[in-house]
Amino acid sequence: MNRTTNPHRQLPWNRILLVMLGISLIPAPARARQVLLVANNGNNTVGAYNAVTGAAINAAFINGQGLNGPTGLVVDGNNHLFVANDGN
Repeated sequence: MNRTTNPHRQLPWNRILLVMLGISLIPAPARARQVLLVANNGNNTVGAYNAVTGAAINAAFINGQGLNGPTGLVVDGNNHLFVANDGN
């Protein structure tokens, strides 16, 4: 059977977001600051919130700076933040 691949195939964003949510819920060391970063697709921002209380630390932590529909966030082992954009 000859199968062709579709270059415009949609990524399974729901699965990617579930994995990222699971990673974000991994317990942090006691002295680490518990911050939850949230991609807000509606206003092209990434907000920082207290992971314990839910209080906004900075609702527009990243505002503009080339964001176009942020849909996902990943932090690597060196604390570099990567933002997935839906519109770029």
